[in-house]
Amino acid sequence: MSYCINPVCSQPKNPPQADICQTCGEQLLLHERYRVLKPLSRGKFGATFLAQDHSLPNHPLCVIKQLRPATTESRILEMAEVLFEREA
Repeated sequence: MSYCINPVCSQPKNPPQADICQTCGEQLLLHERYRVLKPLSRGKFGATFLAQDHSLPNHPLCVIKQLRPATTESRILEMAEVLFEREA
């Protein structure tokens, strides 16, 4: 399965070799390198996903962390970025 990480995508599950999300049109191969396979967890400021690195032999598994703050208030965004970096 390929998983779309667009936060507003209503149906993020896609066929394994899909390059574009069938629901929202988002690119599924991130930076022409990472294919997200499934979500792992979600917190206040972000989400983590299991992925494969297609730029390396045997496509090893890796984890991708995405910053997803619930607000656009600058003070909150700064705090979210600091916490996000600390956890990464």
